[in-house]
Amino acid sequence: MKLFEQLKQSVQRVGRGAGWPLGQLGRRQRGSRVSTAAARPGAVVAITTSCALAAALWLVFGVAWATPRHQITGTVVGISDGDTVSLLDRERVQHRIRLLGIDAPEKRQPYGERAKQHLARLAFSRPARAVCGRPDRYGRQVCQLFVDGEDVGLAQVREGFAWHYRQYQRDQVVEDRARYAEAEDEARAGRRGLWQDIRAVPPWEYRREAREHGAW
Repeated sequence: MKLFEQLKQSVQRVGRGAGWPLGQLGRRQRGSRVSTAAARPGAVVAITTSCALAAALWLVFGVAWATPRHQITGTVVGISDGDTVSLLDRERVQHRIRLLGIDAPEKRQPYGERAKQHLARLAFSRPARAVCGRPDRYGRQVCQLFVDGEDVGLAQVREGFAWHYRQYQRDQVVEDRARYAEAEDEARAGRRGLWQDIRAVPPWEYRREAREHGAW
């Protein structure tokens, strides 16, 4: 709400400087017509500025705010790879969950199996809470997964078993984007996990090359 208030105040300052009658915007006096002469050039500047500010605000925050969120609680009953788990909820319904904000090495890549094992140590057979947005194209829920209050995806990045998936960072809230990026930088600097390999290939590049050669 503070950001919206700042946006409103910025627009008002611009409008006052341009002589825009903000208090009368959208109102007409009885029996009068809106004169085109009243539409000063400064008013156009104020409107354009307000639109630009609103657009910038949406680009930074809008997608993360617009993505609906729901929660699933249960027990982690399966680990597919370094960024995908199966969660059994209280109604005994199983959900396949792709961890939001990360991309772990594929199984055939170096560190693919170690990433899976590390995720299993963090989450397998443990109670968990998933905060989910929209599903991906494979029908998996895309979620932040918390075990004992710890963000499991962030832990994977921090220990060098996944990349921060920047291509889809708009699905994250702003604070998480910064945390995940910082965690990757620290893991890289500390040569943790997959960062011990100076030629580590990001999994999205690995998948693209595999598709090009008909192996995916």
